[in-house]
Amino acid sequence: MAKYCPYCASKIEQGNSCPYCDGALHYRPKEHHLKPGSLLHNKYLVGRVLGEGGFGITYVGRDLTLDMKVAIKEYYPNRMAARTNQNASTISLFDWSFSNDFKKGKEEFINEAQTIAKMDKESAVVTVRDFFEENNSAYIVMEFVEGEDLRTIIKKQQKPMDSETLLPLLEPVFSALDELHGIGLIHRDISPDNIMVENDRARLIDFGCARETVADNQTEGAVLKHSFSPVEQYENRNMGPWTDVYAMGATIYYCLTGRLAPKATDRVMKDELVSPNTLGAKLKPKQEKALMKALAVLPQDRYQSMADFGKDLFIHKNRGRRIAYISVAAAMLAVAAFFAFKPEATVDVQEREKGTYVIVGTQDELTPEEQDKLQQVTDMLTDLSLEKNEESYSTGYSLEIRNTSNYDFEALQTTIRYFDGDGVEIGSSHGNADTLKKGETRNISFTTYGKAKLERAEIRATVRDDERGLITDWIPLGVTEVTAEAFSVELQNSLPETFTYSGRDGTEYSYTITDFSYTTNDVGNSYWTYCYLAGTYDRGPDDRGGYLSYEVLNEDGEAVDSGTLSMSRLRQGDSFEKQSFTVYSLPKGHYTVVLKNYK
Repeated sequence: MAKYCPYCASKIEQGNSCPYCDGALHYRPKEHHLKPGSLLHNKYLVGRVLGEGGFGITYVGRDLTLDMKVAIKEYYPNRMAARTNQNASTISLFDWSFSNDFKKGKEEFINEAQTIAKMDKESAVVTVRDFFEENNSAYIVMEFVEGEDLRTIIKKQQKPMDSETLLPLLEPVFSALDELHGIGLIHRDISPDNIMVENDRARLIDFGCARETVADNQTEGAVLKHSFSPVEQYENRNMGPWTDVYAMGATIYYCLTGRLAPKATDRVMKDELVSPNTLGAKLKPKQEKALMKALAVLPQDRYQSMADFGKDLFIHKNRGRRIAYISVAAAMLAVAAFFAFKPEATVDVQEREKGTYVIVGTQDELTPEEQDKLQQVTDMLTDLSLEKNEESYSTGYSLEIRNTSNYDFEALQTTIRYFDGDGVEIGSSHGNADTLKKGETRNISFTTYGKAKLERAEIRATVRDDERGLITDWIPLGVTEVTAEAFSVELQNSLPETFTYSGRDGTEYSYTITDFSYTTNDVGNSYWTYCYLAGTYDRGPDDRGGYLSYEVLNEDGEAVDSGTLSMSRLRQGDSFEKQSFTVYSLPKGHYTVVLKNYK
């Protein structure tokens, strides 16, 4: 049998020490870490800890089936749970009152892994290879990236990086983040030590999974890196793509200057951020302006997307390539609330028949043309309705705006905020400032997440011209809902049916399934489905568990999900009532579950 280094998971010869490191001689895991040599999912060998945060622990590991190194991230919210038995791998809650938050966090951890796994495998985001639940926790198996992170590179060379080296290296990371934002996720932990360079290629690692399990008024669970976290991250709310824009800006600032940006919360009172070129960075004026805008203290003053930031930052010699846009809709999709614009200048409010318009700027009076322009924008937005899109793992809405005014708008910006049935604001979507010529149409898309139902929505628009901006009042939107379809699950297998599993050592396990049931959890017009099996453990060693496989088919017979069910440790002849597995984010419809032998 092959032998592996418990420190770096490299294959070594029997009786020899690791030729790649001497870490195994000195490494001592902490009490709450998985022990080196632990086996997960019957195929992943655990090595040393690579990193640890408030919500997870990342280990180096080895996929014994494919015989390759992997990174394994474990869901481990240290404010709620711990390993109380040093001889066991299972984690336990400090108090039963944490059970709902813990469960929600674990489900979100898996849900984000599923979403990231669907990303372009050629992107600069590290690839997700597998995910599963075990030890009362959940695990994500990711591609292991060799190489060094940006912080280590700069420390080794003992000087900052030059812009001609750094910016082309990071450009694919911008595209990857734009794609990540487009599918409704934000990283929330971008920093020089989370960007690895392997063979002159930058890769983004260590996603901030399951951080939204902490309530808005609790900040102790937020993962903060003081020179790279914007102000909204300290409040643990109102985060969106602009949050990653700030962190990326701070990362670039550090790499180009060798200095950390001041803490964002300190900059609110007195901003002492020194321009990068003053510290020796050799950026073009437009690039420096773009970097300083990305590092703006207030979210509304920053770029609202990575695409916009990259468009102004990447000016390479003899190269006209720009950051790719995944789609107009995805670039405008936001998953967190947009900070309302709070001007310090004089505000003049004037009432009109069809709504209220507001001028924000350094002047106190509207010109007749501005009055007419703003009223026509208000008229454009009146009587618009949101149209709910096709059901998916989240709930999508779209809105069509047609320029019916007499003006060509060079920068028309929209903000939509939406409320639940109790009138509580549950989110907002902020559109980019785009050109909209007379007669042209713009389609705005955004997505809601979680259990809260959108019952009411409002829209306002901002028309900007140089330093002056005209903002309409909030205008009610109609909300058009799609009629909900039925949701049901059935089992294809004819019960009772017996399944077998053969372990790596040749031991055979046999289970007879006698009953199947399911419950559902509505998470915003899509469903997480909890499937339960009952039966008997017919044959196999005591206090050890085998595996079953399952597949979920839609009405067209297409597989929409599959996985492995880890059976509990039972004694031969025992009955079981609820061996369970969870299917995440199913649209409404009819589904068929198929049980199979695990191979």
